[in-house]
Amino acid sequence: YIVPIEFMNFKKKRRRIVSTICLDVDGTLTEFEEFVLKYGEIFLRRFYHITDIEVNYEGYDLDEVFLNQKLREYFEKVHGISADDLLKKFWNIFYPLYVTKRLKSGASFFFKELSKESQIHITTSRKKSTTDSLIGLFVRKTIIAQLRMSSIPYNEIFFFESDEEKLAYIKRVNPILVFDDKPQIISELASEGNKVVCLDAAYNRKYDLDALVIGGYGEEELVKTLQFRRK
Repeated sequence: YIVPIEFMNFKKKRRRIVSTICLDVDGTLTEFEEFVLKYGEIFLRRFYHITDIEVNYEGYDLDEVFLNQKLREYFEKVHGISADDLLKKFWNIFYPLYVTKRLKSGASFFFKELSKESQIHITTSRKKSTTDSLIGLFVRKTIIAQLRMSSIPYNEIFFFESDEEKLAYIKRVNPILVFDDKPQIISELASEGNKVVCLDAAYNRKYDLDALVIGGYGEEELVKTLQFRRK
């Protein structure tokens, strides 16, 4: 049986892709920090008329960024709502807006270049993405839509219940590079010899991370990443 030339070329290209890159979504591809800072304040002002707002720029999500102890006690006493419930309400209201936002500038070209020599696995532990329900389906569909909207190349996508499950998968795959923004994930992977690229944010800046820190997906950052991969 003679294999068509087109198929032979395809097989040849496939063999060249041997390494794997694991790529996070929230905070790594999305403008998570910017979104929480902007719409978290709008949420507190519009729905609860909070005007005296203190911002903890080193916090990650709404609860850590805006809800200091005084404000937590206020919500418990006056509104009978916990910080966790407030966080859920915030995302229930603003999630549809969050998923319409384009991903970080330059990410499409950046990862198209990296995908020439590596497979890209999207690894996300976005809340509710693994639930077997209409909400879970909606979350999974919106993640895929975000990636398509910004032309992010990838070979496979994996949804995880928790960061722990995500870490276990990444360790098993043994990728050539990992892109993430959470300091706890970066620290654990780097401590085991993984090459991690950290997307700079106020909430991970205070940590002494053994990673390549980049501020975005420009040409300079691409050159640094390619050099980092070759080490």
